[in-house]
Amino acid sequence: MPFTEQDILAQLDEAAANYTFPMLDNGYLFHGDQQLTLFRDGRRWAMLIEIIAWNNRLPDLGGLFTIAYTYGNCINGAAMDNDHFFSFAADNGTPAFPAGTGGYLSPAAHSIRVRNSVIPLRRDAEHYAARGIRTEADGRIHYAAFMRGLLPEYARLFWVTRADIAQKLPADLPEILTMAAWRHPDLAGEELPGQTDTFRQLARVLATGEVAAYRPATLPNTHWANWPEGGKL
Repeated sequence: MPFTEQDILAQLDEAAANYTFPMLDNGYLFHGDQQLTLFRDGRRWAMLIEIIAWNNRLPDLGGLFTIAYTYGNCINGAAMDNDHFFSFAADNGTPAFPAGTGGYLSPAAHSIRVRNSVIPLRRDAEHYAARGIRTEADGRIHYAAFMRGLLPEYARLFWVTRADIAQKLPADLPEILTMAAWRHPDLAGEELPGQTDTFRQLARVLATGEVAAYRPATLPNTHWANWPEGGKL
């Protein structure tokens, strides 16, 4: 076998030690959503972890992006560079978060564009409350609340395609497993991926090709509500 579970976990743990593994309570990023995908064949393995987040230093739509973390024995380029960041959202005429608004949704904007889709802007408190999202008492909507209000309905527009990630991930590598939620390590608490059942089981799936080896015994913790310190720096 050209790679083992230990090889895979060693790479993931090294990435965590080098700050190139996703930290869901990153102080500079408001967490929105996530997706994890495994790829393998007899010679190669790869893991793609996608994070939808908003940079707290960029309160306009330029701060909303997808980060595509890639690992494997067939990944091209650096562990983390500009090719891992994807901006798919843009204003549709009127700026949604113009300068001077303090990062709140403009009442003059009615839609944004994500790739080739036009997304109407929601301002009704019920829409956000149903998702456990707080809006301001005066009805204003902060950009982090806005992002989370787009999910999960529009998450599919933010995930990278194989064409998007082709510079990093071989286009012919078969996909074997995709998941929307899992038990993620608490990196700020010095927990490494290799110390979690989740990533030990995922390493076994990659090493053996047996998808049934992933049998999570712990509840997922990837929802943004579980990482309240994210974006607070």
